[in-house]
Amino acid sequence: MDVTMWLLLLVVAIGWGFVVRHRIQNRPVRDTAGRSLTTVDIAYLAGGPRRVVEVSVVRLHEAGALRLSRTTGQFQAIPGAVGADEIDALVLEHTERPLSLRGLNNMLHRSPQVKAIRDRLAWDGLANARTESMRARRGAYPAIMVHLFEFAMLFVAGNPELVFLPMTGVVGGMVLLQWKLPLRTVAGKRAVESAELAEPLAVTVVTFGGIGAHPQPDTRAAIRKGSVPSSESGSGMVRSTCAASGGYSCGSSCGGSSCGSGSSCGSSSSSCGSSSGGGSSCGGGGGGGGCGGGGGGSS
Repeated sequence: MDVTMWLLLLVVAIGWGFVVRHRIQNRPVRDTAGRSLTTVDIAYLAGGPRRVVEVSVVRLHEAGALRLSRTTGQFQAIPGAVGADEIDALVLEHTERPLSLRGLNNMLHRSPQVKAIRDRLAWDGLANARTESMRARRGAYPAIMVHLFEFAMLFVAGNPELVFLPMTGVVGGMVLLQWKLPLRTVAGKRAVESAELAEPLAVTVVTFGGIGAHPQPDTRAAIRKGSVPSSESGSGMVRSTCAASGGYSCGSSCGGSSCGSGSSCGSSSSSCGSSSGGGSSCGGGGGGGGCGGGGGGSS
């Protein structure tokens, strides 16, 4: 195969994939008949489906419809509270029992209500949904198919030493195939940059910057507590309990073994722990055993 012809085919095939993506990203905005973007619309364009849930939670909290526990970082709906839209209603429904923002996000960011926001914005030409992703993937098919055909022709023609040429095109096509579209289009980016929200300060800041940008440090710290995985939160609580109790609490875990079930860590002689995964012991003699680790074996 002539190298010049191969380079031409490579440029045309890969270039077509870029042209398809460019047209998707720069497609015109549909006439929405004067419908303005809502707060959750802007939240989706600014940060995706999880941002929608965050904004709804903060808005409900600011309105007094959600109670935030400062100790656990969990939200709970106030009985009889109502929201501004279907996302608020969904959040209130799932917080009848205490639930952290992390848990809410994991449950709701793929809900039909959030997907409806994505599909509406994609229809307007502001976001990319499943249909646009499929179109972008189809743009990579010519690069793959053409170079696979070249690959076969080289073997038939008895030139296997040149197969690296079409394989380069196949790899390029696979890269295009796996390259995800951005969340929003060029028009969607402009919509976020020009958006003005008639919302409380906390809601506006979280809409554009995420929950980490919440302007109230105490609220931000409380929400962060609910975002810590339970295993991490539990081990930290065990360590702080042992340190604060001075050795008189036997409810900790020693290297994975539980040393609690009724015995006292403060007794003069009883030992309350088995060594596990490192040989730590929880207890000791002397009338006030500490909750500390052993040297290398069980006591």
